[in-house]
Amino acid sequence: YLNDIFLGHPDCTCCCSPLEKNFFSKSCGLSNIRITGYPRMDKWFSEEINKTNNSVFLFFTWRNSITTEFEERFSLLVKALSPKKKIFIGIHSNQSPKFHSFLNSIKVENNLDFEIITPEEREKFNKAFFNCSTLITDYSSVAYDFMYGNNKKAFYYTPLADSHAEYKTLPIWKEKCLGKDVKDLNELLSEIDLPCEDKYKQRRLDFFKWIDSNNNQRVIQTILTL
Repeated sequence: YLNDIFLGHPDCTCCCSPLEKNFFSKSCGLSNIRITGYPRMDKWFSEEINKTNNSVFLFFTWRNSITTEFEERFSLLVKALSPKKKIFIGIHSNQSPKFHSFLNSIKVENNLDFEIITPEEREKFNKAFFNCSTLITDYSSVAYDFMYGNNKKAFYYTPLADSHAEYKTLPIWKEKCLGKDVKDLNELLSEIDLPCEDKYKQRRLDFFKWIDSNNNQRVIQTILTL
């Protein structure tokens, strides 16, 4: 969808990966593409390896509507995690308002302990996102932001990805995604406390051209050369 309807005709397009550059060129018709990294990534980078902790960040792609099936699967997920994990749930800026109401209702009805982070609470989001050691999402690109940090692990939760999703994944995603694709709740629970597999650590290194806190600086330098 990143075509001239959305982007116009930019003098330059910045991205973070050779794979992105290839996609922008071949699929979107963009030119003068520079691999600088994204400025927002600077805040996710840390030279120190974050200590493994018991905090889990849940963040899912926006949907035009929240189905009963999605609610049931999400409730089961949160109930299973709640006794053992500190849970943060981020709400996508384009998520249906019904989702926030749904989260509040299952929290109260089941006496669950989790923290809801709205789109307006950027600092709260950034802090939790940086400090959590585990991410659970569907096929959202948020996993690439999350895995930019050290000693992280991400899970793609298939039951929610399959539930009334707006988009479908391509085969290359299976080859390049930075987290484990788990098929059900039992598999997730059996994997969640294990270390990140080496192949996902290597994919992280292969995907990003730069893993540092100089992304903003490279973008500025690129702009000044135009």
